[in-house]
Amino acid sequence: MFAPTASQPDSVKVPLGYARGESSGERLRFLKNRFAPVLGVASVAIFNQGAYYFIAKDSDETLFFPFGHERYGQSRFDWLEQGNGISFGRLVEGAQA
Repeated sequence: MFAPTASQPDSVKVPLGYARGESSGERLRFLKNRFAPVLGVASVAIFNQGAYYFIAKDSDETLFFPFGHERYGQSRFDWLEQGNGISFGRLVEGAQA
């Protein structure tokens, strides 16, 4: 299990190859079981971003500020590398859900 360095992260980025399992369902269960406790929730939302999974506390979460926002296209998170390609994200100021 991973322990946050300062406080609980708001999201996690994980390389695709990190997930274990033969089927996509097994890989998703692996990620949910591994990272729901890290995020402090019972279940997580998992988004395949091509090279990595974006794992969030709920399905409405987004990586970037939306179209029409003054910070459109900028990351909503500051990322802190944890090793093995895993990063913990903390919402930046103004990005609260």
